[in-house]
Amino acid sequence: MAAIDREAAADRAGALGGLAWLFCLQFFLAEQIATLFWRGSYSFARNFISDLGAGCPLQGATGCAGWPALMNGSFVLQGILIGAGALLLWRRASGLAERLGLLFAAISAPGVFLVGLFPEDAAPSIHHDAAAVHFVALSLSAFCFAAALRTRGERALPFAVLSLIAALTGTTGTALLGLHMDLGFGAGAVERLVAYPFPIWLAALGLAYRGGQLDATEAIPITEPTNG
Repeated sequence: MAAIDREAAADRAGALGGLAWLFCLQFFLAEQIATLFWRGSYSFARNFISDLGAGCPLQGATGCAGWPALMNGSFVLQGILIGAGALLLWRRASGLAERLGLLFAAISAPGVFLVGLFPEDAAPSIHHDAAAVHFVALSLSAFCFAAALRTRGERALPFAVLSLIAALTGTTGTALLGLHMDLGFGAGAVERLVAYPFPIWLAALGLAYRGGQLDATEAIPITEPTNG
């Protein structure tokens, strides 16, 4: 009975953790609303996402945020959602790679939390270092999930592929940002190459955890045919 109760508690925690990661999509809603309040002409290619959380005037940018608290609050909420999801999903994890994936996700959470707490115009060094921790840790998390899920069977394979895509885009974009290279697309576009796949990936994993697609599969024993 105790084992059943523990399993039920783990299932409930996993469902809540998946829901927390699903709500990471709030980032896109907050960003779209924040752009509506931008004072001036906001460019998704040239402007950084963090510009939406900076005050006026904003050096080097055309215009400035009209409602910075919205974007900064979204960053803080994202950190809470990612961290809470990782902790709640821990009891559902199976194997070292998946646990490392959750650990790196948990490490990334304070990064984006601090991004919102210290806007780029108020504390640029802390802001940029925290963003780097967030991007690098989530990239490592995605690599771990790609390794963990590739052996889980057909239901988990699409999520393994999605994890690998998130890991590769995150690593590539972070490297380009660190080298101050935009390849002609604009710094904002490169930042979004990193930032956009992660909430989609986390939300997809959240749905999959809730639906049971990521549960570890058990090998089906092979029996020799018998001659009747």
